[in-house]
Amino acid sequence: MPKEINIEQLKKIQLDILLKVKEFCDEHDIQYFLYYGSLLGAVRHKGYIPWDEDIDIVMPRPDYDLFVKTFNNNYTHLEVMAPELCLNYYAPYANVYDNRTILQESAISHKGIDIGVKIDVFPIDGVADDFEKYTQSKKKIMRYRRVLQSRYYNLPALFSVNKRFFCKLLLIRVLTFYFRMSDIQKIIAKESKKIKYSSAAYVDQMTFVDYGYTRLSKIIFDNPINIEFEGSLFKAPSDYDTVLKTIYGDYMQLPPEEQRVPHHGFTAYWKD
Repeated sequence: MPKEINIEQLKKIQLDILLKVKEFCDEHDIQYFLYYGSLLGAVRHKGYIPWDEDIDIVMPRPDYDLFVKTFNNNYTHLEVMAPELCLNYYAPYANVYDNRTILQESAISHKGIDIGVKIDVFPIDGVADDFEKYTQSKKKIMRYRRVLQSRYYNLPALFSVNKRFFCKLLLIRVLTFYFRMSDIQKIIAKESKKIKYSSAAYVDQMTFVDYGYTRLSKIIFDNPINIEFEGSLFKAPSDYDTVLKTIYGDYMQLPPEEQRVPHHGFTAYWKD
């Protein structure tokens, strides 16, 4: 019977993945940054947000593409999974996971693709100078992200958790039944990469859109700094204050006690 991985073991596995990714990126001159809750945790707690249980990093699109193409086969128990490698993969961004483990997410069906304890790797793309054009592009991706969710969410499980979201995704699935996962991934990727990173003045993380309009000056990502996370140093955007204020607002203010709980809903096991 597979042995369940507890939260402390899970964090140790994730941190080991992050350290290996850092090692690989440093050796191959690939730029990466702590981001989202991991950046917030590093700034506010020097590690994980106490009630969080995942790790997020971002890479400029050219670095992301190189990483996805070259990382696999460098570490015996680590693999990259991404839509660039498998168009039927459920996420529109990459994960690096430990293949000795298996991850079961209560509301998400992995469509027969094994995934283990992981960290998320998001691309940062160039976006339009004109704010209206930028928002139109992100709204389009938001719509297709919902179509993608209607394919990979376990709708019966979702029904008992969030009936309103279940009804919305069920309607979307019915109305877009002719779309394949690969079709949706291609549309999201094409829209995300419409403006080249190298020529853009503004950038954003376009494939994961839950935080809304978080456009930033590309200059913020030009000169990374080192920041402590769980006892090791990792790269962070130079102006992390602007990044975190754009995403979270008053990020140093702790949320109410009742909101300090994990939100991801998964269980992890060792395969052997």
